[in-house]
Amino acid sequence: KLINWMLIENPDIIAYQELGSKYNTVGELKQLASNINHSYAYVWDRGGKQAIGISSKWEMELIEGDNTYDGFAIYKIKNEPYYFIITHLSSSSVNARKNESNLIVSKYETLIANGNHVIILGDFNSMASNDSEYANNNISERLKERFDKGNKFNSELNCSSTSELTTCDWDYSVMP
Repeated sequence: KLINWMLIENPDIIAYQELGSKYNTVGELKQLASNINHSYAYVWDRGGKQAIGISSKWEMELIEGDNTYDGFAIYKIKNEPYYFIITHLSSSSVNARKNESNLIVSKYETLIANGNHVIILGDFNSMASNDSEYANNNISERLKERFDKGNKFNSELNCSSTSELTTCDWDYSVMP
């Protein structure tokens, strides 16, 4: 269904988040991209966290990749002034998201000041205020399960454990 929908919508560029085991390499993402008439696909390894990627009808080049926080990558359409900042903001802390956002805005402002066109794409890990009831009632149990399984993304969690109890918090606060 996804492929059919993408073919109907016919997007020029798609940013991908949380590329897991199925599309974690360029070759795997290129296979998906070819099914939606995209000739090019790129994957950015976020330093041990789930990769992000982009596919396009046009050839692109990596301008910058940074894993200072949760990571972002800047791609550019070759020989054109069109830039795409792909990000996956931290899910663990509103302060981390603010720091990441400030860094990305700085990159954006520099590119714009030089006469380029810039689009920011990605997972901003910010929820709408009406999502807070669900999160408050359900998130701790989901995080505890990840923590107990030794999930490789535990660095995102704020968990404390005793021999009898594990409690976890994940700061999904909306950025002001």
